[in-house]
Amino acid sequence: MNLEEVFIRHPLLAARGRDVRRAIRYVERQSHLIELNCGLINMVSNLQLFGEQPFVLIFDEFHFRHVPNVLLSRWKSLAIAAANMDGTKFKFLYLQVVPTDVHVLGSNEIYEGLKVVVTSILNLGLAQNVCGVISDRRTANLKSLQYVANYFPVLWDEVHMKKKLVTRYKDTVDRLGKIYGSTFERNTWKQKFSEITSSTPNELEEFNSNEVLNLKKLLALNFAKSSTPLNLSRVNSSDLELRGFILTSHVYDILKFIHVTDADKFTDIRAAIQYFSRVVGIVTFIYN
Repeated sequence: MNLEEVFIRHPLLAARGRDVRRAIRYVERQSHLIELNCGLINMVSNLQLFGEQPFVLIFDEFHFRHVPNVLLSRWKSLAIAAANMDGTKFKFLYLQVVPTDVHVLGSNEIYEGLKVVVTSILNLGLAQNVCGVISDRRTANLKSLQYVANYFPVLWDEVHMKKKLVTRYKDTVDRLGKIYGSTFERNTWKQKFSEITSSTPNELEEFNSNEVLNLKKLLALNFAKSSTPLNLSRVNSSDLELRGFILTSHVYDILKFIHVTDADKFTDIRAAIQYFSRVVGIVTFIYN
């Protein structure tokens, strides 16, 4: 069966044939077919949906549940997404899937993926709308963060920052927590921010100054474009992780169904990457 038949026969998508066909046309568009066949799902055209709204970039990795009873059963994906500042719009921009039985998704792959997204932002003239880049700052991300810091403020995802620092650097976490927990308004944010950051803990002084400076840059960039009050508690990777869970669950459900009819797609590495990238791309398009 071809992919359209597989998806339409699935019980959850039987009534969504039109959405399936639109997704296949988008994912397999000629301009990005070479990328797709290498496991790269390019959706940077979604950037245009943000118009003049300020937004942040977020990136992370997703682990897919093991595909049952096939040779290449373990898969991982780099995911880069954009979210506007009030949390009402979220779009995937770029994914790369790899079978981790035979490939590594490392710092070079993350770096190249971010370069694609940043280059598209610059070419579309949207750089002034990007308020920051959010990540969990694991080691594999450091090369990419050094690169994007040339263009945008780089911030540690609040949730991961607290988990990493809270046991040893409570004062730093408390101070940054006050910033993240506050609601800022266009005409008063500078004064409020200054009041919160007037006393600096001695611990992690360099980290403190860099993180606070980048939070200040984020606020300035946001309020240059928007007059809507902003609470920074939304500036984290929680939405990405939640959507990643939903995405990987749907992909696993589809793959279990595919396994019954097309298990041979996962015996050859090249064919498996081409097939898996299409499944992930179609599911992402439908549910994003």
